[in-house]
Amino acid sequence: MKSTWLIFLLVLLILFPINLFCQTRVNITKPRLELSDENLIIEYDILSADPSDLFKVWIEVTNASGSKIIALTLSGDVGEEITGGSNKRIHWNLEVDNISLDGEIFIEVLAEKKKLPEVQKETIPVETTPTTDVNKISKGNMVFSSMVLPGWGLSKVKQGKPYWILGVAGYGCLAGSVILNRSALNTYDEYKLSMDTDEGNTLWEKSTKQIDMSRIM
Repeated sequence: MKSTWLIFLLVLLILFPINLFCQTRVNITKPRLELSDENLIIEYDILSADPSDLFKVWIEVTNASGSKIIALTLSGDVGEEITGGSNKRIHWNLEVDNISLDGEIFIEVLAEKKKLPEVQKETIPVETTPTTDVNKISKGNMVFSSMVLPGWGLSKVKQGKPYWILGVAGYGCLAGSVILNRSALNTYDEYKLSMDTDEGNTLWEKSTKQIDMSRIM
């Protein structure tokens, strides 16, 4: 049992760097800003993008002292599944977010290319070995086992080889993602209630790291 958990931990450590490198930042132009009534219009271009490419786009806002400002009331070309190209526009309602432009603020537009999910197929070689009632495994049993835990059915066919470890790792990452997401929301609620600037910055950074790890997992 101890060796099984060691293998499980090694699989997780291998999976994390792969996911980190899969999140590819892309080049975008310097944002162009225009103030219209209570809205701040942020224009940008996503460079060298194919028509089929999709991006996740967000903004980071800081004041003159370097403290982060949370922009909640955003619309337009921001969020998930944004196509590439020129003349992208984000509308930020400053009045609703209670943002005053008495001092300087700095805005950075960030984008990350989204990878389309790949369809994975398992091929099971047919072996011409004698079958007995003890070693026989039906196709229905094998499919049901793989539905319960990915890789379990293949482990049965491959005489107990630990393909099921990948399924355990996947469920572990999923559970960790949910836990970190909930923790990030709780930390963000603490940030909104904080009246201390230093404590607020610390809570903001902690919440950002937790949500980033949740997305990675």
